[in-house]
Amino acid sequence: MGGIHWPRGVLASRLGECVGVRSGVALNTQEMATALGPRLNGLDLLGDPDTIVRTPSQDYEDAVGVLLFDLGVRDSPYIPPPGYVSAVRLQKEFGIAVDPLQAAALGGLIGTRVLPWLTSRRQDYEADIRTVMKEDYGADADVVFEVIVAAAAEYALVSPFAVRDAAYSDTVALSDLFTSERLPAEPGSFFDQRFIDYLAQHPDRLGDINWRQFEGLTGEWFARQGYSVELGPGRGDDGVDVRLSRIASDGQAPETILVQCKRERNKIGKVVVKGLYADILDAGATSGLIVTTSSLAPGAEKVIVARGYPIQGIDRANVTKWTKEMARPGRGPDLV
Repeated sequence: MGGIHWPRGVLASRLGECVGVRSGVALNTQEMATALGPRLNGLDLLGDPDTIVRTPSQDYEDAVGVLLFDLGVRDSPYIPPPGYVSAVRLQKEFGIAVDPLQAAALGGLIGTRVLPWLTSRRQDYEADIRTVMKEDYGADADVVFEVIVAAAAEYALVSPFAVRDAAYSDTVALSDLFTSERLPAEPGSFFDQRFIDYLAQHPDRLGDINWRQFEGLTGEWFARQGYSVELGPGRGDDGVDVRLSRIASDGQAPETILVQCKRERNKIGKVVVKGLYADILDAGATSGLIVTTSSLAPGAEKVIVARGYPIQGIDRANVTKWTKEMARPGRGPDLV
C-alpha cells in the first residue's frame, strides 16, 4: 500500500482542508482527532507537528470518509471504490453482469480517463471512454457509460485523491455552533444547513449548542413548515425569542404564535409557562410554544392543563426529529 511522508502538522492541515472543501465545515486538529478516535489509531494527528509521519494512502482516504460521516455530510463512513459501485449498480439496476476482473478494469478506466474528463482537465478523453465501452459492452455501452460517470462523480465529491473545482466559499468553523451567536445573514435563513447535518448525526450535542443557535434552529424548522418567522434580537427580547405567523386555512384571522426557546438541561418549570402566557395575553397572540432541549416539568404540564393555557411544549426528542427531517446527507457544493 502506498503512503505519504510528511510532517504531522502538514497532515493535520491537509486533512482539515480536504474535509473543509467537501463539507464547508472547518475542523481543528483536536476536533478531527476526537472524531476519528479509535477507528483510525494509525492516523496520529496529535503530538509534535514537526515530526515526520508516514500515512498509508488508504488510511488517509478512510479518515476523510469518517470525518465527512461524522459531520453528517455522508450517510456512511466508507468510500467505496467507484469500479465496485459501478459493478453493483449495473447488476442490480440493469441486470448487466460484471465479473471481478471487469470491475477492476472499470475502476482503472475511471481513474485514468473518467475522473480527468469530469474535472475538465482532458476533454478529449470522452471519446476514449466511449470506445472502450463499445468494445467491452456492445449494446449496453451507453448504459455502462452513464453508470461509471455517475459513480466517478460521486467518488470525486468525497475522495481526497480526486481533483475538485468546486468549494464552499464560506466555510464555517464547527466550534461556531457551540460558541458563536452569529446566524446566517441571508433573508429567510435562520440556521446553517451544515450544522443541521452535524446535529442529525450527533443528537447528543444538541444541549451543548449556543443559545442563539438554538433559537436559529427553531426559526429554521418553522420557516420550512410554511410559517413567517420573526427572530427576536436575542438579548433584551422580553422573553419572546421567536414570533410565528401563518394565514389560517379556514380563512380566519392569521394565527400568531409566541415561542420561548430554552436550551436547558433541567426541566422547564411553571414559572416559564406563566410568563409565556402573560406574553400571549399582552401581544394578543393565538398561542405559545416552549421549545427546549429538556422537557416540561410535571408541574408545568399540570398548570397548562388546569388553567387551559394555549401553550404546547416541544421537548428534546422532538427537536432531534427536526434535525433528522431537515438533514441532507450527501449535499455538497456540487449538489446544490
